[in-house]
Amino acid sequence: MTESQQKIDRLLSSYPSLQAIFKHCLQFRYNALDLKFAVKGSLVTGEVDELSDLDLYINVPDASQLMAVQAAFVQHIKAFGELMTWFRAEHINMPNLLVFYLEVQGELIKVDAEIICLQEQSQALPKKFLSLQAGSEIFDEQLKEQQQSVDFALIYRKFCAWQWFIYCKIARGELFQAARSIDFSRENALLILIRAHFDLPVMDGHRRIEKLLPHNVIKQLELTYPKKMDKRVMLDCLRQLSEIFCDYWAILMEVKPIDHDGELLGNINRQIRKHNMKY
Repeated sequence: MTESQQKIDRLLSSYPSLQAIFKHCLQFRYNALDLKFAVKGSLVTGEVDELSDLDLYINVPDASQLMAVQAAFVQHIKAFGELMTWFRAEHINMPNLLVFYLEVQGELIKVDAEIICLQEQSQALPKKFLSLQAGSEIFDEQLKEQQQSVDFALIYRKFCAWQWFIYCKIARGELFQAARSIDFSRENALLILIRAHFDLPVMDGHRRIEKLLPHNVIKQLELTYPKKMDKRVMLDCLRQLSEIFCDYWAILMEVKPIDHDGELLGNINRQIRKHNMKY
C-alpha cells in the first residue's frame, strides 16, 4: 500500500463501510493493463464523513479497452455488497463517469468512478486531487483546473433579463417554473456576487453555503425562497432577489468598477411594476 493509499485508509478508518468499498475498488484489475488510480473531493480535503461519496479516477492506458474495462468494473462492484442501482453520468455529459449506489454493511454508499484514457482524451483534473500509486505520471502531466474568471458585466445583464423572464412566469401562473428560475438566478448570479465578496470559490453555487456564509447573509437568502406557490409570495421573492443583488453589486462596484448599464436593472424592475399594476 502506497503512502497515499495509507493516508486515505486512515481517513476512512472511522467509516468501515466506506473503507471497505474503497479497498475493494483498489483491488480492481483488468487483464495485464497498467491501471492507475486517483481520488478527489473529500478524500483529499479530509472533509469526509459517513455521507461522503467515494470519488475515484481510474486511468486506462489503452483507449480501445476503455469500454471493456468499464464493463468489468461494473461487475467488480456488483461482487461487493448489494448494488442497488448504477448509471453513466450522461445527464451531465460525462459518459465515462459511472455512478453506483450500493449497500455495504447495512449502509448506503455512493461511488463515482471516472474511468478514462488520459493518453487519448486529456482533461483538466481537479486541483484537490491525489494519485494513489507511485509512477502515475499520466496524472501529473494533466493540467489542474483553475478557478474560472468571472465576467461580472455579463452576469449583471443576465440577471436583469432573468428578472423579467421570472416575472412573466409568475404573471402567467407558471409558479413551479418560476420557483425553478428563481433558484437558477440565485445560483448563477446572486451567489456568484456573494461568494466573490466573501472570497469563496465563485462557481460552487449553493454548495455548503450554510457553513461558509455569515448567519445574516443566510437569513437574507432565505427571503428569496417561496414559502408557498402563491403569486404574491413569488413576487416578493423576486423583489428580494433583486434588492440583495443590488446591495452586493454596489459593493462590487466600489471595489472593482465595471463598465455596465447602471440603469438596466431599474428599468427592468419598473417594467415589472408597471405590468403588475394592471392586474
